Amino acid sequence: MSIVGIIYPTLMGGAIALLVNITLWPETAAKISEESFGSALASVSAVLDCIDTQILKDDGAPFSDLSASKKLRQTIQKLDGDISKMQKSRKDAKYEIVISHYCPLWYKSLAHTLDGMLQNLYGLSLAVEREAQIMISQKLGAQLNQNRKTNVADPLLREKREFAFESGDMLMRQGSGYIPMNTGETDNRSESNATDTIGTLAGLEYRFISQLNSSIQPEIRQFVNISAFAMKSIRKKLEQHHVIHSKVPCVAEEKPDERNLHSALLKLDNAKIILQKGFEEHHSEPREDHYLIFTVLFSLTQFGKKLIELERQADRLIKKRTTGRFPAIFFPRVNLKKWLGQTDENLRMENSLTGHVLYEQQQNLLQREETRKADLKRELNSKGHNSEQSDDHSSSSTVNQSTNNEHRSYGLRARGGIENRLSFESDWVEEDDAKAALHNQPGRHIWTRWLYAISAWCKTDPFRYAVKFAVTMELLALMAWLPIPGVNDIYNNNHGQWALLSAMVVINFTVGSTLTQCFYRIVATVVGAVCGYVSLLASKGNSNPYVLAVMVLIFQVPMWYILLGTKYPRIGFVSLLTLAVIISTGYIDTYQEGLFAPVWKRTLTAIIAIVVVILIDHLLWPVWARNTLRKHLSALLIGTGIQYSKVASLVCQENTRSFRYQYTLKDAEFNSKDLKRQYQMACQMLTLAEMEPRITKASFPIEVYRELLNHEKNVLYWIDHLLKTQQFISEEVRKVIMNPLNSYRKELAAAVHLYLFTLAGSLRTKSSLPASLPSAELSRQILQRRQAQMWHDNFGMLAHLETDNGSREDKESSAFSYEDLEKQRQKRAAENQIYWQTYAAGTVEVITEQEIMGQLIAKLMGQHVFKAACKNWID
Repeated sequence: MSIVGIIYPTLMGGAIALLVNITLWPETAAKISEESFGSALASVSAVLDCIDTQILKDDGAPFSDLSASKKLRQTIQKLDGDISKMQKSRKDAKYEIVISHYCPLWYKSLAHTLDGMLQNLYGLSLAVEREAQIMISQKLGAQLNQNRKTNVADPLLREKREFAFESGDMLMRQGSGYIPMNTGETDNRSESNATDTIGTLAGLEYRFISQLNSSIQPEIRQFVNISAFAMKSIRKKLEQHHVIHSKVPCVAEEKPDERNLHSALLKLDNAKIILQKGFEEHHSEPREDHYLIFTVLFSLTQFGKKLIELERQADRLIKKRTTGRFPAIFFPRVNLKKWLGQTDENLRMENSLTGHVLYEQQQNLLQREETRKADLKRELNSKGHNSEQSDDHSSSSTVNQSTNNEHRSYGLRARGGIENRLSFESDWVEEDDAKAALHNQPGRHIWTRWLYAISAWCKTDPFRYAVKFAVTMELLALMAWLPIPGVNDIYNNNHGQWALLSAMVVINFTVGSTLTQCFYRIVATVVGAVCGYVSLLASKGNSNPYVLAVMVLIFQVPMWYILLGTKYPRIGFVSLLTLAVIISTGYIDTYQEGLFAPVWKRTLTAIIAIVVVILIDHLLWPVWARNTLRKHLSALLIGTGIQYSKVASLVCQENTRSFRYQYTLKDAEFNSKDLKRQYQMACQMLTLAEMEPRITKASFPIEVYRELLNHEKNVLYWIDHLLKTQQFISEEVRKVIMNPLNSYRKELAAAVHLYLFTLAGSLRTKSSLPASLPSAELSRQILQRRQAQMWHDNFGMLAHLETDNGSREDKESSAFSYEDLEKQRQKRAAENQIYWQTYAAGTVEVITEQEIMGQLIAKLMGQHVFKAACKNWID
């Protein structure tokens, strides 16, 4: 066969497929991207409508409906799906020849803004859900105390109510899986102790949250209404200029001047001033109630700023259109290397879930990175040196050392022990000067390092998967190359190569996915073989080709539906493949076989291939998804603790322009993305764990692991919240409130890290948790009391600093009255404390979420219990 005969069928098939795809219902990534943008904007409007109708009350009553918060979470999850689809289609559209009014590259800024709006809305949903849990806990506590005072006659009813208060309302479990802890005992104690437990959540008291919420709810409602109106106006504008496409056109009224986005942000400023007046009038100190309410205001404020940015970007995008009423042609502007890389990425996405996990592991995503890559070091090299030279608080020795050693590692590490905890701007050393861990020290000889590299490569999952694949293929092709007379003929005459094809289809990375694919393969092979046999019978072999074509068309319709329209696409794909093989083999009839011979040979070779695959998969490095899930989750928890400590160290730095601050900030941002990828991998392993049989034990606790991952997702969000909010804290607040308490904050970070490390060790080794876990709540409460006291003592000085720095020009102007100046002072004072208080809320939520995770892991792995310590070491 000539080279032309090999190539031209492929070219003809590709040309026909392209022609059909262009002619019949063409679908392009650019079109999907425009539709996804429209769906994402509509989802944002749906979230705002849900907040207005389900969360906020007409009478200003505090929110206490967990079913509504669950509906809000579901709406935000739909928004997340729309944005993910939008991001993927937008990236794919860059590689197409697009006929549109706008270039796909122009949508990048809009996509990033929408993603930021999603993060703010997700934080708002978490705060609202926590508030609902607090309200329900307070109601349960009030009912229990009322029953104690009135001495309920029915002991069974009293027992049920006490159990409901101890274990938490069932709606709370259905809403978010929250299990309250330390909500107080129900025995006959003093009335004061019972009163102290009212309204507690994880041992915290929220006495004023209802009052605070009601005082600012009208301003929040006005902000949400204006934002929803502005969102509809943006959607309508984009639809009119053909920027997006929506199935249901958006209907919006004309935009009056008093309903712009800037006026919406003023409503939130009024809410902050209301809270600030409460501090000044009652001389109160910040508590967890204020932290949570300020978090709601912070999330809404950041959402409003993103919405203003979205409106500006939409106007700029519309102005870029220069083609008039007719669309233009936009060619892809990417180089060949990037195009090939995108082709490889598409191939990975088309592979199975196990293949995707395998590729991700090949990229070493599970390795915790303590420092950034070399590009980060080069990026911050010049920026950090310039900022440190112009900074009065920076260390001159560090600058000189960094300037003279450009090729050295720029990771910094503190020298000294506990006595140097308050020293945050001195006594730092380069990481190259620090000694490596003895257990991980490299060999002294070059050949030991080579052996270590080879050994590490042989232990990787891609290598082991390749070995298993090669051994399986060699065993199935053994008859083809054995030097035994007649064996090769038996292999060829009975289609032995079909066993190789079947094994390539069913072999997977984990044992459970391999077994699942084997089952699908047998079912699909039988279905496809029977349909092919019936088609050959109807056409009498190759006697009636038109009848054969009609029968194939009839059988292909349900198979394509199974492939594209059901959750079992593998059955549809293999059925189509088997049908094509049986039809082509019977029609050509190269070996002069009967009509039924290809059917039973195809089935038998598939069974033989499945048996060999299962044996090799169990004998050579079997990979169980549930074990890999534990290891991934354990590594994720350890990385989360490291990330929290790293983020907590940022707020300890007074000088935000120093090199070490900028370097740690970039490093934390990079690790945040890495932890999100690790979280996605753990979720994928959870999906694979559902496929695995468990014969020797009870069913795998998949729901507990899923709940555990949900709380881990919340922890990752709150750590990102800390990373974001600490950048807004001014240097004056850092100097007066934050930095004097760095030793306490370091103890808190150590306690959080130790708690997560203990949970990770229990998961990794499948060992029971200690009888008492090292909770960080006590350290947090000590830090909170000291910080609130310092804020109360230095409030006047901070307000004076803000007035001198921010309103000096206003004082010189006679256009402002005393009331205006006082309002601006209160606004700046509120802005001065909102950031560090919402930062404190993130710490509260991290500790609460990790303690819930501790209870879940105690369910999974058990916990050591002693009779002397069965009731918190007290009774």
